[in-house]
Amino acid sequence: MLELGTLEDARTRILESAQRAVLAVRRLENVPVQSIEDGVAQLTVLREQAHDSLIHIRRAQLIVRAAEWLLSHDHGNQSTRWHWCPRRTADPGEPDLQGCEGQVTLSAMVVAAHSTEGSGEAQLRRALAKLATMPGRKFLFVDTTALKRRAVTRILLTSWDISVVQIALPDATGARPIRPVAFPVGSAASAS
Repeated sequence: MLELGTLEDARTRILESAQRAVLAVRRLENVPVQSIEDGVAQLTVLREQAHDSLIHIRRAQLIVRAAEWLLSHDHGNQSTRWHWCPRRTADPGEPDLQGCEGQVTLSAMVVAAHSTEGSGEAQLRRALAKLATMPGRKFLFVDTTALKRRAVTRILLTSWDISVVQIALPDATGARPIRPVAFPVGSAASAS
């Protein structure tokens, strides 16, 4: 696990990751497409890079939002040392976010609706089972109402002492628009 540092530092690192990801995607704009195969190959790379980056950035963003929520609800203070796994948890015994004051006082996991780690239901089951074995007060942070409902149901069925919190990530609709793709008149796109 990595030390979280200040929330502002964490947000800056996430922004830098987003900037690097966008830059990597933009580099693909300059690669000429000489055949259909070239186009398919480049679009595949573009999709994989963009999707993986988006998942990791949203996950890190959700962890920081969870830390903000915890602090604003008096689950931590100036002496709390925060650690996180911004990409994926490397060790099965590590949560996504952990608060320590000499000993572990809080363990938290995040589950996002759009994740690469299997189906939402499977990811939710794994996160809850893992969290149930961790020390300290336990929190599960989710980003949708549907995930929250499923988590609460599973917790009630198992009698685990885990609090579920829904945190909505900011909508990306305020972002600057990207250039639309222009299809020539009479193309397959205009026929649909």
